[in-house]
Amino acid sequence: MSNEETVKSMYAAFGRGDIPTILEGLSSDIAWRIHVTLPEGFPYPEKANGPAAVGAWFQGLGGSTDFLLFEPRWFVSSGDRVVSGGVWDAKSKATGGRVASEWVHCWRFDEGGKVLSFDDFLDGTALVAAHQPVAVPA
Repeated sequence: MSNEETVKSMYAAFGRGDIPTILEGLSSDIAWRIHVTLPEGFPYPEKANGPAAVGAWFQGLGGSTDFLLFEPRWFVSSGDRVVSGGVWDAKSKATGGRVASEWVHCWRFDEGGKVLSFDDFLDGTALVAAHQPVAVPA
């Protein structure tokens, strides 16, 4: 399977809620990063290193977010890299706040076809705002 096919299969697994399949495709040295500054107490961290930490990251994501849409739309592959882009629309389970934006993911693979790094670029302001409680005037 090519690296691009692996990324597509991981997106399909995410769509089915099959996180164990995603975790099986990760290197033991995986560096998982979201390029957003998240406030303290956010449901999941900006960085996760190692498959167990990425599994915990997905638990935080799933426990806090309802996905209304997650759609990969394009892929560019070269050597050990795949860059993909798409759109998402989601709702915070805690606040009901919505976040919809485009995203870009950068994937890097080891020689055995396992994911060494994952970098997520998205609208961080919208992401954080969706999870912030709305202040009610007194």
